Amino acid sequence: MGKARWTRPGGAGPGRRPFARGSKDVLTKTLRIAVGRGDRFIGGEHLLLALTARPGTHGATYEAVEPSVVRGRRRGDLSPSGG
Repeated sequence: MGKARWTRPGGAGPGRRPFARGSKDVLTKTLRIAVGRGDRFIGGEHLLLALTARPGTHGATYEAVEPSVVRGRRRGDLSPSGG
């Protein structure tokens, strides 16, 4: 059995699996946060901050999480290599 292939909407040939609008928005915000912080990589901390910056009831806010990210960066817990 071969690999499943995704097609573009409308059947316009093989393509990539599409992201939902909300997913694209979070990835865009992740990139903006990384660039805004002067980082040359995108890490889990950027994704976490992007997710908490979204409105909703997820129990965490950007304002609550961001200081922990800064502390982790200072201690060296957060780096592109993961350690």
